[in-house]
Amino acid sequence: MIATLGALAPPWRTLVARGVLLAPLALARAQVAAHSTSLAEVGLGLLEHGADTPRFTGAARRLLVEGQRTNGLPNPRAEGAAEGSPGTLPTGWALSASAPSLSRTVTPVTVAGMAGVSIRWFGTAAATASLILDFEPNASSIVAAPDQRWAASVTLARSIAVAAPPTNLRCAGRATAGALVTGNSFTVEVAPGADAARFALPFLLTSAGTIARVNGGIQYLCESGVAYDWTDTYLLPQLELGPFASTPILPPIGTPSASTRGADLVSASLGSLGIGTSGACTILWSGVIPQAAPAAHSLRLFQVDNGGDTQVFGVRVSASTSNLSLYRYAAGGLSDAAATAMTPGDPVRVAVSVAGDGTAACSINGGSVTTVTGGPAAGLTTIRLGNSAAGTTPLAGDVAHFRVLPHAVSSAMLPALAAALPL
Repeated sequence: MIATLGALAPPWRTLVARGVLLAPLALARAQVAAHSTSLAEVGLGLLEHGADTPRFTGAARRLLVEGQRTNGLPNPRAEGAAEGSPGTLPTGWALSASAPSLSRTVTPVTVAGMAGVSIRWFGTAAATASLILDFEPNASSIVAAPDQRWAASVTLARSIAVAAPPTNLRCAGRATAGALVTGNSFTVEVAPGADAARFALPFLLTSAGTIARVNGGIQYLCESGVAYDWTDTYLLPQLELGPFASTPILPPIGTPSASTRGADLVSASLGSLGIGTSGACTILWSGVIPQAAPAAHSLRLFQVDNGGDTQVFGVRVSASTSNLSLYRYAAGGLSDAAATAMTPGDPVRVAVSVAGDGTAACSINGGSVTTVTGGPAAGLTTIRLGNSAAGTTPLAGDVAHFRVLPHAVSSAMLPALAAALPL
């Protein structure tokens, strides 16, 4: 332990720690007619962030790093809702089926800083049928195509439930004219009186050549003759092109529209950290990765590169897996060290030593050291956190700590360094 503590003492350069991102590391994030949101320090409260602003999430205040996403739903703030029975639904929201013939009472609400709407549904169902609340009508303006992966998500709370039908989050592909081509849903267990919870539904559109639109909403499966009475609160609905849901994306207040959050691009020059162009350094990273890597791309924890993605040392979760590994990219192509399986949502701690001679070594969670050879030994200029130089392999996770040392330590030290990292 004495050796470990000594290794963590100066001249280590801390770049990310609890609630801080420190120079020379810098974050850039474009915002296209949107604010983005992240969890506040306590509870479910949300803070809105503008362009180029770090987002620190949860009680641990970890740095959130995500890729670019667009929320196709124009009114996630539930603007335009008016109180009453039946009241007025938020602008652009619609009932696509009302065969159960239930009554409703609409109440605009704010929950932990989140604008939304509560709706009490009550009465005796006139038929066995679905009551569907769409966050955008069926003939939606959200353009889609066959074989795309989408994710629908919404935050829900249930305050009254004398009797409530099964609740499903749903996502559907539709033809140009709005006819249903394919749909999917999963049952959402909303406990009365519990805190609001976010639910997500990843969805693969079929190969049907007629798919041109996509929409999403909430579906209640009612049975004829049953007397229902429940109240649900709907917050921050989102429909985005991607294999898993990201954090909520909102348009500016008063201007409902599809909204884009740019990718979190975090980097620093090696020179500003006292690291030479051979890349000789030691890197410590800890954080949480909520999901496995999708089929389309890997999830990049960090990398050292030549200003692009042709000469690289880094650590990633390989595409279509939960396998973490050190890798290098050079003239000889891509090469990964032996992989370590991770459990999505569990803490990850990584220590990497780049020797400066084309080799690098790594310990994940204090485990045995793995190595790569044949990597770059000159021309390296940049260190990146949570993405590639092209910005196409975002981490989609939280970074607790990120530290660098401007020289390589011995491979034997890496397991202890990794194991000692805080979260």
